[in-house]
Amino acid sequence: MALTLSSASANSGVFVRFKLLEPTETSYYIQIGGYIHVEPWTLPGAVWPAGADSDRAKRVGSGTFTDWFDLGEYAGPKLHGQLHRAGGVAEFPNITADFVTSTDSPTRKVVIELATAPDARAVVKRFVRDNVRWEPD
Repeated sequence: MALTLSSASANSGVFVRFKLLEPTETSYYIQIGGYIHVEPWTLPGAVWPAGADSDRAKRVGSGTFTDWFDLGEYAGPKLHGQLHRAGGVAEFPNITADFVTSTDSPTRKVVIELATAPDARAVVKRFVRDNVRWEPD
């Protein structure tokens, strides 16, 4: 799932948290990445919660939100605003979030919240996606 970020939110703080609703009775973690419109063109990969890819005890149970992930700290000045290029307008950066589970279910039902502070009262956008196709490696 890709999220488009605005420069206004990057300047005021941008935090994200995730919740896997389905499949149920599993644990999960998020593989975060992204695309930007300046060198080096991509954001480095990150795992959230940190270390959950190699330590199952750090994974989150389905139906539970992750802790807040600080996108400003993660991407820093690479969270650019809209850019005007020779070929047209380059929109805002995109952040990708792959929900990795311990089950082989091909679909996911997920909730993603963006906030200006790591607090549920600061949420400015909530995404709910049902039947997101998952193509395992």
